Amino acid sequence: MSLSPLTSVSANAEFPNTASPEAVARQAEGLFASLLLKELRGSSGEGGLFSGDSSDVLGGMFDQYMGQAIADAGGLGLRDYLVAQTRPSAETNTTSETL
Repeated sequence: MSLSPLTSVSANAEFPNTASPEAVARQAEGLFASLLLKELRGSSGEGGLFSGDSSDVLGGMFDQYMGQAIADAGGLGLRDYLVAQTRPSAETNTTSETL
């Protein structure tokens, strides 16, 4: 018997698996695209598209929106790669059986 309350909570917790690998990969690709846009905007120097005191807020919102729009429109090609990595392949199964 465990005395830690966190152990008992985590052992009894049920996490529904409602998100498909494709949806998770699309969200991850959107996040990556947002971060990429943020870094590109930051490297352009001062006085860019969103200059002024509110540039961090407006630019961040713009980056997030555009990143998700890029992912929804087909993305950067990461979605297919991420989904393929979540599915077991025949080569992986045969390699692990021979070891």
